[in-house]
Amino acid sequence: MAVKAASGAATAKAAAGAAAVAPAKPVKPAKPSTRDQILTASLDLFNLEGFDGTSIAMICERVNIMAGNLTYYFPKKRDIVFAIRDDFDRQLSSLQSGMLDALLDEKRPPSPADTHQLLRTMMEIIWEHRFFFTSMMALHRLDRRVVIAFRQVEQQARVGLSQLVQKTVTDQVLSPLSYPNSVSALADNIWYIMWGCMFFQKVRDKEMEPAKSVVITTCLLQLGALLEPMLEPDFMAAYCREVTRNR
Repeated sequence: MAVKAASGAATAKAAAGAAAVAPAKPVKPAKPSTRDQILTASLDLFNLEGFDGTSIAMICERVNIMAGNLTYYFPKKRDIVFAIRDDFDRQLSSLQSGMLDALLDEKRPPSPADTHQLLRTMMEIIWEHRFFFTSMMALHRLDRRVVIAFRQVEQQARVGLSQLVQKTVTDQVLSPLSYPNSVSALADNIWYIMWGCMFFQKVRDKEMEPAKSVVITTCLLQLGALLEPMLEPDFMAAYCREVTRNR
């Protein structure tokens, strides 16, 4: 009886050990909700075709739903734009409360790598929401509230850039700014180059979607050209190496 009990205990122990090392079943990622699928499809189409060039039927075809399913979540196309604007705002807020705030809290001056990473991340967020810039006139005609909501996001981005410029001046990375230049004026010019790149590339060739890597690299180098007179040559050279290495 003792032998049987020992044998049973050993068998149970072996089974428990096998269960412990058995590979876990892969967990399937949750399928995006219909609402999220509508927003993703709409953003892709707005960026590619423009706001005016995208119809409700095109969005429904992309998501494979009926028009009634779409209007259940978004009664009008402008409601989709407001939801995408909220996502744009969340991403910029996350950048500001994360990467930017961490950089501002550092005791050391921003490095070329720091500067490049922050500007590139902001450019990527702008790229993903570029229809706000390329379709600005259409959005203005649609509903002035859309433009006002977008300007609130824009103001947030410009404040963040002003904080970055102020730190680089305080830490003597940038040369002191003199009239007519200022912290806010330089931050505004950085912002204008960022979204101007998106607008120019789209207008220059309406039939061909510019490559993301090309647009972002071009923009980052143009920002370097703007800042070059105010930066030490070694800092500028290191910044340009970061841009070209990460394109």
